[in-house]
Amino acid sequence: KPRGAVVVAANAAGDRRRFAGTQIDNASYGGSMSAERAAIAAAVSAGYRNVTKLAVHGEIPVDGECLQVLREFGGLTAD
Repeated sequence: KPRGAVVVAANAAGDRRRFAGTQIDNASYGGSMSAERAAIAAAVSAGYRNVTKLAVHGEIPVDGECLQVLREFGGLTAD
C-alpha cells in the first residue's frame, strides 16, 4: 500500500529542515524503498544527518530495515 513520510533532521550546525519521501516500488527487480528510507536518504544527501522526528502516513509498523537506518542516522528508537 502507498505510504508517505516526513523526517525532521538537523545538520552539524544545528539547523533543522523537513524532508519528504514516498514509497518507491520497482516491479522489474527487488529494489523497493520505503517512504521513511526515501525521506532519510533525502536528508542525508543534503547534509542533514541527525534525524530527530519521523512521521509516517500509511500502513504501520516501520520495518526492521528502516529501524536500522534510523538508528544509524538519528537518535530515534523503536518506542
